[in-house]
Amino acid sequence: MLAVAESPGPDEVQHGRPLVGRSGGEWNGGLSAIGKRRPEVDLTNVICCKPPGAASGAWIRMTRKLDSVNKQRNREGSDPLPHPATCCRPRLLAEAAEYPGIITLGKTATRALTGLSSSILATRGGPLRVTDEWSATQDVEAAACRILPTVHPAFVLRAPSWRPVFQGDLAKAFRWFTDTLRWTEPELLWRPDAATLQQWLSQPAPFYVYDVETDGIEPMTAKLRCLCITVPDLRADGKPARPSDPVAQVAKSVGVSILSADGSTRFLDPYEETAILDVLRSFFVDATKTKVGHNAGSYDRMVIEQHLGVTPYPLVDTLFSTRFRSPDLPKSLKTIGSILTDVDRWETTTKGIKIATGSTDDDELLHYCSIDTAVNARITAPLIDAAEAQGAFRPLPDWARPISWQPGRAFDLHEVDHAAQDMCVNLHKTGIWIDQARRAELEVHYTASVGRRERRLKVLGTQAGVNLQMKAAARDDDADAESINPGSYDQIRYLLYSRWNLGIPPHMDAKDFYTASGLPGSGDIVLRAHLASGNLDPLQEEFIRELRLYRREKNKILGTVLHRLRPKNPDPKVKGDVWPDGRLRPNWNAHVTSVGRLSSSNPNVQNIGNRKGQGPLKTVFAAPPGRLLVGADLDQAHLRICANYWQIPLLTEAFVSGVDPHNTLAYATFGDKFSSADGWGPDGFDLTRKPPGGRAKSMRDIAKTLRYASIYGANPTTVWQVITSTETDSAELPYLRLTLREVRHMHESWLKSEPEWEEAWKMMQARYDRQGFMEEPLFRRRSGPLSDGKMQEVVNFPILACESSLMRIAEQRAIEAFPFWFAGPGTGMIQQVHDSIVIEVPEDQAEAACARLQEAMTLHIPGWEIPVTAEAAYGRTLKEV
Repeated sequence: MLAVAESPGPDEVQHGRPLVGRSGGEWNGGLSAIGKRRPEVDLTNVICCKPPGAASGAWIRMTRKLDSVNKQRNREGSDPLPHPATCCRPRLLAEAAEYPGIITLGKTATRALTGLSSSILATRGGPLRVTDEWSATQDVEAAACRILPTVHPAFVLRAPSWRPVFQGDLAKAFRWFTDTLRWTEPELLWRPDAATLQQWLSQPAPFYVYDVETDGIEPMTAKLRCLCITVPDLRADGKPARPSDPVAQVAKSVGVSILSADGSTRFLDPYEETAILDVLRSFFVDATKTKVGHNAGSYDRMVIEQHLGVTPYPLVDTLFSTRFRSPDLPKSLKTIGSILTDVDRWETTTKGIKIATGSTDDDELLHYCSIDTAVNARITAPLIDAAEAQGAFRPLPDWARPISWQPGRAFDLHEVDHAAQDMCVNLHKTGIWIDQARRAELEVHYTASVGRRERRLKVLGTQAGVNLQMKAAARDDDADAESINPGSYDQIRYLLYSRWNLGIPPHMDAKDFYTASGLPGSGDIVLRAHLASGNLDPLQEEFIRELRLYRREKNKILGTVLHRLRPKNPDPKVKGDVWPDGRLRPNWNAHVTSVGRLSSSNPNVQNIGNRKGQGPLKTVFAAPPGRLLVGADLDQAHLRICANYWQIPLLTEAFVSGVDPHNTLAYATFGDKFSSADGWGPDGFDLTRKPPGGRAKSMRDIAKTLRYASIYGANPTTVWQVITSTETDSAELPYLRLTLREVRHMHESWLKSEPEWEEAWKMMQARYDRQGFMEEPLFRRRSGPLSDGKMQEVVNFPILACESSLMRIAEQRAIEAFPFWFAGPGTGMIQQVHDSIVIEVPEDQAEAACARLQEAMTLHIPGWEIPVTAEAAYGRTLKEV
């Protein structure tokens, strides 16, 4: 067999062989892990010459440069230069034609030999057939070669969590090429009548996997097209078969079609459809039948609730077992299914079209749904085994158990995660009310502001000898155009590095400066670094400042937030996500992050308004008339966790005595300059309270930023970058001129006064080195490989994961105090932002609710000297709470 990579790197050029150096070591290690040796697989590249420049991003950089050259040649009337892959293709195809089985390493190699342009993470692990014209096909007779795509070994070096996946793909490739794949199609009962469906569902099984297919992505409005239910492969004793077990009964699936792809044709007459739905209703609430699915506790659940009027119970969502098994990998069924089974590519057509969202063939969709559930059924038992090995079913301490949970309900991480998912479903159903009058007011304000900034940028551009064109940025903007579009990152890159001849800002890491394709950056983090460099003339400095604000207001504030917060519009070209009841319903997920934090999307309401300069956006998220919002957040949660977990004496003493820990650090760093600084007010210097303004507040803010940037082991250069990029609400960078030397001095002073931090880091690193993972101290959630033990990740994980566990306790207590819709639609919890909760209550209950929420979120952990406290407030908008 043959393995095809993209192109040689410096090591390959030096040794005159493909896949040597660190990538070669990873390749050899992958083969060794599956009992194979390097000589068993021949090696080649798509092109056999090294692309110019640094190895990282060399292919993309070369391609983009060639595109730019060919645009210029086209303008001059010259023929375009061919891409090196085009020149090398005859040689590649001649080599590949000699092999019946080929492993493609990365997207470039996969595209060259299959024609598929999807990302490698979308295609890896899926057995492919290709014709003698080198295009993917599902026609066995037309197939001339078998291909198994996987990631490049260099990717595994950058993302060690993918190492077992890479090794599994290599093993699968050998099985694919030798006709020994471990996959059997399930027995499918196709569109039965109600009586036959009832009989099928009466068969005993350890669990029943279900999946729905709809015509949309919003579960509360999508139409149900079809549904499948599958029972797993069974051993002779009736238990689910693992991959290594002999199978006595192959998986069985039943598929029910409801609505055709045309959106109107029903598969069943009204009487039969009613009978089918009644059978399904009974099944979904049958307490003796465990329902299982991937995201079945969220999207599929809401679809069932919408169309059948019942909530599936009991239910196990395999998303959480997937996270327990591999916290850092994607959680999709496609990813974990391709890792744990030898299933063929089932989720896309040969053209790369996703069947779930793009199929117009009802039979194709139902077959896809049946394979979805069959994959899910076959991975459930191995996933549960993996989750158990990671401590998912270990009993949690009784003191943290929610009072409202029934005595027979398990209290472990697996169940806690499902409770968090239930909360996420209710957050989505409840939504957040949007003040449209305030939104429109801000839209007018920022539209006018963007106009002013455009005019100012044009003036500055003229002074700099640049003609600015305010047009929509296009993907093919010429990077060397005389007219610069500030919305084009390529053209701003040209301005910064070709016209102004700027280089990498001092003290900025190359990995932060260069893009994934190896080009100099022109994003916000790079612009901030240029402002902090001291290398800009006044005109350049003002231009970059104005450009940052222009981008922020036009792209983020207007484009990403305010336009999306308009009411829904029948015209798909008009942005608007707010429902007719005035509420925005973002998606909430409990399974995405490795540390257990919740995430939100469409839009991400956890971030809106939290960045400096975007605070006014929070005034749009409000309580409707007659209601108020009550919010509370854990008080300095990370520092309290560190004080208890790592036993930092000065930090502990500060909390015990009621002293502000950031004041103590500021005093240790600046001494009398801090105590005598202006801004303390008439009562003067006091370590127990925050200075309200002046120089004292600025010093405390620096100390606060220094501490939070440093506690996870960041070096002084990184801390300096964080501090100098700190912004005020008016988008000023007040610490821009702070030197690295000054920050290094502050960092050293901090470690001198609190040396226990370094001891804690060493202890965490030693623990990881000993066991290969980290656990948080409360519920003992485990990490993944953490980049093979990268110190910042090793130190960071237990603190962030512990914060998530604290929030799981606080959330359940808050829900017990304020159940969803306790005083009508919309009341109860409406938002969660990592360490804070917001609820909506009737106006006359706000003051009492404030005290109850604060009590619910104040946590006294047995064995912890420092309690976790919370502060609550109420008001009309998120800005006020």
